[in-house]
Amino acid sequence: MRQSNPLQMVENGESLARQYALRDRAVDLGWPASNVVVIDQDLGLSGRGSEDRHGFQRLLADVAQDRVGLVLALEMSRLARNSRDWHNLFDLCAVRDVLLVDEDGIYDPSDINDRLILGMKGVMSEMELHVMKLRLERGRRNKAERGELFHSVPWGYVLLPDGAVTLDPDEQVRAAVQRLFDAFLELGTAYAVVRDLRRHDVKLPKRDSAGQLAWRTATVTIVSTALHHPLYAGAYSWGRRQTQTHVDPTGRMTQGRHHCPSEEWTVLLHDRVAAYITWEQYLANQSLMLENQRRPITKGTPGGGSALLAGLLFCGRCGRKMLVEYRTIRQGRYSCTRRRFAATDEVYGGLPARGLDELVTQQLLQALSPAAIELSLCAIEHASEQRRQHGTQLRQNLERATYEVERAERQYQAIEPENRLVARTLEANWEAALKHQSAAQDACDRLEHEELIKLGAVERCVLEALSHDIPMLWHAPETTAGERKEMLRCLIERVEVTRRSTGQQTAVAIRWAGGFESRHELCRAVFAYEQLDNYEELLARLGARRGAGWRAPRIAEQLNAEGFRTPKQRGAFTADVVRSLFPRLAGQAEGENASGPQPPRWSADALAERLGIRVKKLKDWVRCGWVQALERPFDGVWILHADERELKRLECRVALSRKGRHYPADLDGEPV
Repeated sequence: MRQSNPLQMVENGESLARQYALRDRAVDLGWPASNVVVIDQDLGLSGRGSEDRHGFQRLLADVAQDRVGLVLALEMSRLARNSRDWHNLFDLCAVRDVLLVDEDGIYDPSDINDRLILGMKGVMSEMELHVMKLRLERGRRNKAERGELFHSVPWGYVLLPDGAVTLDPDEQVRAAVQRLFDAFLELGTAYAVVRDLRRHDVKLPKRDSAGQLAWRTATVTIVSTALHHPLYAGAYSWGRRQTQTHVDPTGRMTQGRHHCPSEEWTVLLHDRVAAYITWEQYLANQSLMLENQRRPITKGTPGGGSALLAGLLFCGRCGRKMLVEYRTIRQGRYSCTRRRFAATDEVYGGLPARGLDELVTQQLLQALSPAAIELSLCAIEHASEQRRQHGTQLRQNLERATYEVERAERQYQAIEPENRLVARTLEANWEAALKHQSAAQDACDRLEHEELIKLGAVERCVLEALSHDIPMLWHAPETTAGERKEMLRCLIERVEVTRRSTGQQTAVAIRWAGGFESRHELCRAVFAYEQLDNYEELLARLGARRGAGWRAPRIAEQLNAEGFRTPKQRGAFTADVVRSLFPRLAGQAEGENASGPQPPRWSADALAERLGIRVKKLKDWVRCGWVQALERPFDGVWILHADERELKRLECRVALSRKGRHYPADLDGEPV
């Protein structure tokens, strides 16, 4: 026994009764009533597949185990509407010598003529299913092409009994829908809209099948579904999601639905219902939500990292979007992604985020300076508009709460006093409504006591003075990286950097909103002094100052004043940095022997080794004046003079030097 769906079980009762009557048919054919088994597990299931039909699988198992002699069905389509399942069944019946019976006759699957009839019935049963499906689908499509096929409507609309769609008659429902789209227009992301609605305690409505209104907390799923639905723009659509069939490794077929672009929708009719937004705004919302996705070709939403150009920076050589890598929470680095997706031997290095961010920030603040006053005035007007919308929402909440209180009071007054079981419940509902009304009234009172921002002549002058402090606002500790990125994305569409193969200079192209493009040069950080463009000039200045007898602190101040900078952009020169550069001058000293000074000139290490003492003791002798020495001006290395006579005298000092003392005894035996 089988019927295609649960609705047929309710409406087509005669077919169900006729199928149960097959038990009497089996008894009439001579079978004992105790040997007749009724299989009705497949009631309410379609016969186009056997995966979920436990009754059909039980029938196959019983036939295969030779426990069946006769199979009865009202018609062969009740057994299966799939040729594969149908042929599998009567092949088993032929092997086990099982007969098949319907209202038209008795069939022996092992007989070639009966097999022909059974095969034709199976094909006709499968074809009948496809014909019925095609007929219904064409009827649905014809109705959809007229814009009249509605299974349900999104919240904010109501479906009338005659099939017409109108705006929800509840004023608060319409205000909630409009608030959602206004918030997205301002904030730009669905997550930000959800946070804004929850922060202001704005609930979103929903009507059940009976038309009763319920309020629910905003979620990303609810908000994104509303933003994607074209009915809010007044457009009727059908076929926005297409069905795809998937086959898993076990051979099981499953069907899934995916969203299609608007160009592939089956039906799209504009201006069919009243709209909350225009079609142009709907398309802009879809484009913005697509840009919010973090893909290689989209900007993505601004994150919380310190790198300001995440999602906006592209490589000028390969055109790919550059990613941000963080070594620490404050040290970001932009890197090209070509090496990840393309096989190439060319090295595409990145650059630190700090230097490029400072350049773009400087250009951004310069662009904001002429419009600072206008931006401030727009911010004040925007805050006032937000306050007005919030006040409207609170007043609507209070009006609805007042209605609920009055309704609960009427219900309580209508009940008989003796019926305490119901009266206690209605009394609790009345008290809950009163608390909700009190909370709504308090929210309205708080908003009324807040001062509304009004701009007079004095306030405008103060605002003009404060508008010049936009750089201070940008660099304020309270300003987050996400807020800086949102401000930057309002004015900048794209930034391209082209790193030259040699040198420190990097070309930067900033494409501003409106199409204007400005070009700049950025001095990127390098890892070694040899990579500096002015390395030779730096060594020349350092050698000249050192030769003139300047000390390291004074040299560092002079190099900073002349604009020299260290590698990696770590800051200015210091005395320690200058001292670390002195050995580099030795390699450029003309006429110097690479093997060091030769006797009678000695280096400190060579003479100490010759005398068999430590270098430290030898340097102490130099300080005491017992060894003749000269400091080279370009690298600070000491050259000691010791001929054969001087060597013999120093050897005598070493012999007279006592163990554990840095100063030797006098040559006459008296301690020094």
